[in-house]
Amino acid sequence: MDWKEKSKEQLVQFKKDVGYKEELIVSEAYEPYIEKQGKLEPNLKQYPNSDLPGVYIFYSESTGFLYIGKCSNNLGFRIGAHIGKPGDKAAPEYPYPYAESWIIENKNDLKVITIPLKREHFFLAPALETYMIWKLKPPYNARSK
Repeated sequence: MDWKEKSKEQLVQFKKDVGYKEELIVSEAYEPYIEKQGKLEPNLKQYPNSDLPGVYIFYSESTGFLYIGKCSNNLGFRIGAHIGKPGDKAAPEYPYPYAESWIIENKNDLKVITIPLKREHFFLAPALETYMIWKLKPPYNARSK
């Protein structure tokens, strides 16, 4: 079963468990890094539904689900906080000064999946995040250990 099927399967079960009637959509996988002039740099493009609350999942083709997070108001901003920004003056020798180590280790095949929620349902983001962590057990979520 691939990542999208597994994610959808868990969303269907979540909806049943909590009685959620709205549609939950798993996005296509986006690449958080793009190659520019022979170097990988954070992909700062707008993710679809990036201004909505929801859950995001970092996924690697080689290792599977890595990390699941939530955001109560802006998925794009929260994802950006994880991947870092290039060329920071405080640490110019380190290409991604704010990126987390597990992101750097998996950056060559890293993908981001988003599950946006309606703005008025922002309060469901923590419940959906906890549920997905419980079911998918990503290694970089402290609560999954």
